[in-house]
Amino acid sequence: MPPVSRSACLTKLDVNGAIVWNRAYEVGDRSRGIAVRRANDDPSHYVMVGYSDSFAGGDRKVFVMKTDDLGNPLWTYSYAAAPGRTFMPKLELRNVPGDGYIVCGTVEDGFAGFTGFLLRIDDLGGLTWMRTYPVAGAPFNLTAFNEVQPTPEGFVVTGYSPSQFTGGPVQNSQDTFVMTTDMFGNPIWANQYANLDGGQDGESIAVLPQGQGYAIVGGHLPTLLDSYTTELFRLDAAGNLQWYDRIFGVMDTGSHYKSQQVPNGDLRALPNGDLVYVGGDFTDAALFRFDGAGNFITAQSYGFALAQWGTSFVIEPTGEFTVVGATTNALELDYYVVRADASFMSGCNENTLVPPIDHPPIEVVPIVFAPNDLDGVIAETPVDVPLAWTETVLCSSNPCLDPFTVTCTLVSGDVVLDWGPALPGVLSVEVRRNGTLLATLPGPTTSYTDTSPPFGSSLYEVTLIPDDPMCDRAAASCSKFVPIVVISVGTDVIFHPAKPVADEPTFCIWEELVSKGRNARVISHFEEIATSLDPASGGPKPIVWLSLGEFPEEHELTQEE
Repeated sequence: MPPVSRSACLTKLDVNGAIVWNRAYEVGDRSRGIAVRRANDDPSHYVMVGYSDSFAGGDRKVFVMKTDDLGNPLWTYSYAAAPGRTFMPKLELRNVPGDGYIVCGTVEDGFAGFTGFLLRIDDLGGLTWMRTYPVAGAPFNLTAFNEVQPTPEGFVVTGYSPSQFTGGPVQNSQDTFVMTTDMFGNPIWANQYANLDGGQDGESIAVLPQGQGYAIVGGHLPTLLDSYTTELFRLDAAGNLQWYDRIFGVMDTGSHYKSQQVPNGDLRALPNGDLVYVGGDFTDAALFRFDGAGNFITAQSYGFALAQWGTSFVIEPTGEFTVVGATTNALELDYYVVRADASFMSGCNENTLVPPIDHPPIEVVPIVFAPNDLDGVIAETPVDVPLAWTETVLCSSNPCLDPFTVTCTLVSGDVVLDWGPALPGVLSVEVRRNGTLLATLPGPTTSYTDTSPPFGSSLYEVTLIPDDPMCDRAAASCSKFVPIVVISVGTDVIFHPAKPVADEPTFCIWEELVSKGRNARVISHFEEIATSLDPASGGPKPIVWLSLGEFPEEHELTQEE
């Protein structure tokens, strides 16, 4: 077995994907690097978390290593090593604003099962605290931590634990949970989110801006299907479910590949509230984009080999996306990197995806974790070993067309796209809305009108097809929100979220207003309320209604209600 098979590895790439340096380290007989971040005190330095074990087996320990800008180790420590104790391969490392790092993972102690843990260290690797989180009162520990993120209050964690919901037709073995803690790892609240059709595994979590809550992505194995789907759902800051999507024909990143990845985040929230997730569509890596209400916008897959999965991605300052993935051939497991533009277009072996999506019922079940403390820090001396990875260009871009922009304008209910002036060398133009092809136009065309846009927010993409087959396509995109309500003819608007399924009180309000001769409309987006009340819209402003629940006639709401 060659030395690299026993080593944790770091590889630095330049902006074009070429290798700058390779480094490999042996912290024990076998070592694996799992996640890497830039150091808090010097962004040119790196901090890596991984695990090491011995050929004798039985023991595995978690280590954290800090390196300089060339990958030279500055310090390395292992934590909570003990005879018979081991750790699952999936680990995550996050920077904590102000000082230090937070690590999450799963510890196994002999035949006692496995339990999620949080490890808090300072900027020098010193142990601040380390805690495990078994479910209170559970006879056997089967809880795994997959992802942690810092929050203003402390931390938020997702993973899976034994199902606590017993009211469905099938008893799940495990369900996705979300837990928040304070800065010392004390639980604040924890819930399971039980899909009544099969087990789940929360893989990644994103903290939404301005305290709007959290979004979670994970794997889901339906009871009657022999393949994984993906779950994507959103919570408010208190853990209440806002909406839940199940995405078919799509796999999450998968535990086999997660154990060997460098995860920089499988799910991220964009500044406008959209959610981007990386995973796989059967044999291809794929990026998926949804809006903040869970509506699908677009997806692209990238295929180069027999089987591959996207494992992580970063959003570049330019708005582009860099995707890291794992790929297999007949003999080995390799890694690859894809750079795509803001519309997910890389110019290489990509396909547009429109996956089926449904919204199954979800039960929210509170759970209680009972933390236990761990300790023990050991200074390690890693050994440098040879590493000679090389890169192979699977596909490179050849941009011949000039960059361009597209604008979206709402005109009398239509959406008008304009990308003029015409560029030379364009054979044809493709126009897509939310990933669906609307039209293929002649090359000189510089505008298109969508005469039947859907209500809500839509992403429009214009792709220029060059007349030279050796040149890359050029693409640009814009978004436009189409309001449902025309204010000039509406006297009342009733706000009701698009998900979950409509409640009875909302339609009771609507029926009562209509019976009294009012022109009432039901709307489902906050943006529509803003549009309705915009002074520039002119005319009388409607009355806005919101259902707060069902109460007896003339009932006075209490402070709690």
